[in-house]
Amino acid sequence: MQRTNLDEPQQRPAQEDDNSSSEAFPIACSLDDAGLVARLASLRENLFAGVLERQELKGGYAFRFLGDGDSGAKIAEFVASERQCCTFFRFELTFEPGLGPIWLKLTGPDGVKDFIEAMFDATDGD
Repeated sequence: MQRTNLDEPQQRPAQEDDNSSSEAFPIACSLDDAGLVARLASLRENLFAGVLERQELKGGYAFRFLGDGDSGAKIAEFVASERQCCTFFRFELTFEPGLGPIWLKLTGPDGVKDFIEAMFDATDGD
């Protein structure tokens, strides 16, 4: 087994092809219309209603949530589920120290911001 020194910066493995980038995937959800409507209603009510802050990023949005276990579990479930149906998303999670807030960065290829705005009401009020 290879040991890693955590004190030294780690490099990401070189990408051998462009398929590992979200740029290679079209912005489209694999759910049918009825499934998408139900999924979005659930996300708005059960996850995105808990957003404390939203920041616009170059290629998407960052959402700040409470740092409690319930939020963390909901966000992890969201990421696992969305990876199956919306393969173009890039997800980054940051859990701040001291049980501080959890940040979810949701980014992707050109056009993903419009998709996020339409799908998750990302631009409606704070």
